[in-house]
Amino acid sequence: MFSTLEYEMEIAIFLRGINVSGHHKVPMKELKECLSRWGFKQIRTILNTGNILIECDHQDLVNLTCQLESDLKKQFGFEIPVFVMPTDELRELVKDNPFKLQPQGERMRYYLTLLKESPKDWLNPWQSDEGMFQVISIQERKILSVLDLGVVQTTKGMDLLESRYGKNLTTRNWNTIVKMAAL
Repeated sequence: MFSTLEYEMEIAIFLRGINVSGHHKVPMKELKECLSRWGFKQIRTILNTGNILIECDHQDLVNLTCQLESDLKKQFGFEIPVFVMPTDELRELVKDNPFKLQPQGERMRYYLTLLKESPKDWLNPWQSDEGMFQVISIQERKILSVLDLGVVQTTKGMDLLESRYGKNLTTRNWNTIVKMAAL
């Protein structure tokens, strides 16, 4: 379990695959209680899908990720992949608005995908054959993508990312990222 002395860093945490279609249930109230018991402060959750902001003294994000995954498995009884990002980096990404030059409209969706490791083998940018899904940028362990719902449903675009990188990733709608950055 964690021990904290002083709070040096605000971190965004993204949990993969919880509270989806009734599987891998993680009540946000219980999650917040666990994080508080483990010594984290200023715990805020956004939506019910594992988007969390915390304050912590951990500078080693790899160690923080591993410890959270271990503790969450002990607490909830199943593996929960964890992705972390300093909120300064998250806010800078939102401030730069990587989607400002992309087509706008009701059918367009913008996504941030976080990976465990930096991708080494995908063309940047890239577009699917039928034009429904486009990777506009890959930055370290982040993929920024656009999905045209006029062509295909959301899950089809994410399937393309999973087919390339496996399940060692998690994707969030850009609107959720903007909400987190605003907190």
